[in-house]
Amino acid sequence: MTIPRLKRYRLRRRVPSFLRRALLLAALAYSNPSLQAAAPPHCDSGNPANWLTAAQMDERLSAEGWAISQIVSRNGCWAVRGNKPDGTRVTGYFDPLSGQQLQIDSTR
Repeated sequence: MTIPRLKRYRLRRRVPSFLRRALLLAALAYSNPSLQAAAPPHCDSGNPANWLTAAQMDERLSAEGWAISQIVSRNGCWAVRGNKPDGTRVTGYFDPLSGQQLQIDSTR
């Protein structure tokens, strides 16, 4: 069964070509795992009273050479924004009980 030429023409005319290209690129980007943003980890860290404090995390990371701009709790982990010792801007996720680095996401 073939589609009549007139219907095929109408179908193409309904969606502008730049929009079709944009939708195709968005679909390709979404399907490629390397282009998707990494989700922050989820920590099963228990009672916040047992966590390292933000000040302790700041001291620990500053001793390693980090320049910290922000420390917040996110998904049960410490999310730290700042510059690593090599100068790259990153968001790092750390276990609030041990201070162990879990994930580093580079920010541009």
